[in-house]
Amino acid sequence: ACDDFDPCTIDTCEPPTGDPTTGCLNTAVDVDDGVTCTVDACDPVTGAITHAPDHGACDDFDPCTTDTCDPLAGDPTTGCLNTAVDVDDGVTCTVDACNPVTGAITHAPDHGVCANSIFCDGVETCDAVLGCMPGDDPCFGVMCDEANDVCANDIPTVSEWGLLAMSLTLLALGTVLLSPRNSPGRAVR
Repeated sequence: ACDDFDPCTIDTCEPPTGDPTTGCLNTAVDVDDGVTCTVDACDPVTGAITHAPDHGACDDFDPCTTDTCDPLAGDPTTGCLNTAVDVDDGVTCTVDACNPVTGAITHAPDHGVCANSIFCDGVETCDAVLGCMPGDDPCFGVMCDEANDVCANDIPTVSEWGLLAMSLTLLALGTVLLSPRNSPGRAVR
């Protein structure tokens, strides 16, 4: 007698609280699933209850996350799942990051990751696309002394040049002083 032909209502006869004339009480079916990121509804034709995900309700305003409504895997109350975006470029020598303000993803080369501590094969570098790249021969075809981290026949350093120049000067001075022209008793010109 109280059926309103709406499959989304529960129809009962409740004279004290129902309609004053008929005594009928037509109460909406409870469709709430308790998850805040779903839009809960009842189909007025079939009576089917649905809980459609509303991904926008899960926006955490962090451009470095993917925000979805997933009642099964997400937060038990909100249903939201905020997953960090995948920034990995697959290149082992880059530092991959996401800017939390702009959402820009960067892949900065970290040359130190490529270093192998071998002097004779040069300084390795990180190419942001190709990965670790071998160094160039620091000795350019001249024999390399790995034990001392130098190239054989290396050009002397500034301090080594100074010692060499001083040695040559002393040698030249000694030669002049000991020459037959400068024997004892002769004046040096």
